[in-house]
Amino acid sequence: MQILENAIMKLRKPYGFLSNMAACNVAFDGVEYNSIEHAYQAARSLAPVYRTKVQMSQNPVWAKRMGKGAKTREDWSEVKVDVMLELLRAKFSAEKFRVKLLATGEAFIAEGNQHGDRFWGMVPDEQGELVGENWLGRLLMKVREEIRCAS
Repeated sequence: MQILENAIMKLRKPYGFLSNMAACNVAFDGVEYNSIEHAYQAARSLAPVYRTKVQMSQNPVWAKRMGKGAKTREDWSEVKVDVMLELLRAKFSAEKFRVKLLATGEAFIAEGNQHGDRFWGMVPDEQGELVGENWLGRLLMKVREEIRCAS
C-alpha cells in the first residue's frame, strides 16, 4: 500500500491525542472512563465486576492487559468496530480533541505498529510495505469527516 506524504502513521507526539491511550473522559453505557482504551476493554465483557475493575485500572496499559484475559462477550467480533466508533465519537465531541482532529486536515491516519496488529492498524510485511485493515485509522478519518460535515 502506498502511503501519502502527509500521512499520520504513528499515534504518538505530536499526534498522541489520536491514540486510544490518550487521557480523556469518555462515557460508555453510562459509566465514565479515563481513556478510550479503558472503555473499549471494559466493553469486551458484559460482567459488571470486570467492567468496574477495568474502569478502576490505573492506566490504559493496565486496562489493555486486563482485556487480554477477559472472557469476551459472545458478540464481540460483531460489535467491536461499532463500539470503537461510538467511543471515538464521544471523545472527539469534546472541543479540545475535536479541534485537534480537524487540524489533521485530509491526512491519511494509520495506527502503525510493530506488535503485529493488522486489524486496528498497519504493520510492515516482509518487503517493508505496510499492510493491515487499519480500522482505527479508518474510524478516526470517518469521525473527522462527520465533524467536518456537521460544522
